[in-house]
Amino acid sequence: MPILASDRAPLPVAALVAAALLWPGGPAEADGAVVGIQGRDDRTPVLTADTAESAPYPWPWRAIGRLDWGGAALCTGALIAPDLVLTARHCMASRGAPIPEASGLTFAAGYRFGVAETTTAGAEILAPPAESQTQDFAVVRLATGLNIPPIPLASDDRLSLILAAPSHVVLPSYSRDRPDVLSVHDRCILDGQFGQPFWYHTCDGPSGASGAPILVGMDTDPSGARIAGVLIGYTTAGPPPHGVMIPAPVIRAFLRAQGLAIADAPAPDGRP
Repeated sequence: MPILASDRAPLPVAALVAAALLWPGGPAEADGAVVGIQGRDDRTPVLTADTAESAPYPWPWRAIGRLDWGGAALCTGALIAPDLVLTARHCMASRGAPIPEASGLTFAAGYRFGVAETTTAGAEILAPPAESQTQDFAVVRLATGLNIPPIPLASDDRLSLILAAPSHVVLPSYSRDRPDVLSVHDRCILDGQFGQPFWYHTCDGPSGASGAPILVGMDTDPSGARIAGVLIGYTTAGPPPHGVMIPAPVIRAFLRAQGLAIADAPAPDGRP
């Protein structure tokens, strides 16, 4: 996939890794602003009716859920196959630490106000080595596959076209300040690359949003949703935007190396 031009000078990956990348969940900035909110808070809670007893979330929201460990809210994750959940590696273990067993880890799909469409235990955690933040993503294999259509990874060609100019994306996530309802920043901007493998965006996602999927293809129809990448944190270096994600091609290459290559499966309406 070609490296796309940006009017923002790329930051050296070494500098970004050494000091400039914060994960949501870190301290507030000196002025009291919440790390992960870029300017005004543009998130909107996803409510399909006036009560918590309403119908389950529609797709793709029902394929997104909360990862919890030992009963504590942890991070956001998204189904990329019936039994695979994409999230951030630092949600599973601190940088430099080995990945633990999945015992006690659960994925609550479509979680809202204490009720999920389904809650399933994790069976295995797959992640790259912990050498750097350039590998800050993980895949949780579930003990049981879910009867929920997964969200496909965006193809390399689609991302090349989208990133040719700043493009609208969507960030759905759970967060420490909104742990019981999915919140969505609609029409934030995916605006180029720091240099492989970091790409940056303007989406709001404070503590708990780590591991959330950044979605493309939803401008006219939610059934076109594809995962452009996974949110891993925010950089404090350089001009905005400050949101950082690892893109789908990096994730797809890891899955293939694990023998878990997944096709760009159709969404529920059968789109390619």
